[in-house]
Amino acid sequence: MQNLFPQPNVLKTATGSAYVHNDKDRLEEYTFHALCAGKVTLAAVQQAMTSNWTTAVQRLGLPMIPAGYTG
Repeated sequence: MQNLFPQPNVLKTATGSAYVHNDKDRLEEYTFHALCAGKVTLAAVQQAMTSNWTTAVQRLGLPMIPAGYTG
């Protein structure tokens, strides 16, 4: 599978932490916690991330990532 949506290594909306180094890391942490909480399935997260990671939260029907979320 080719990476259609590479992740920029910049922080535009995310706050850095030990786990968050760019905006996509923040999204990955958020969806990981939703997965562990049983709010989404692994297949749904994989599909949303590979389709267009910038719209994954909306596609999964999750609440917007809270301001200052650091994983």
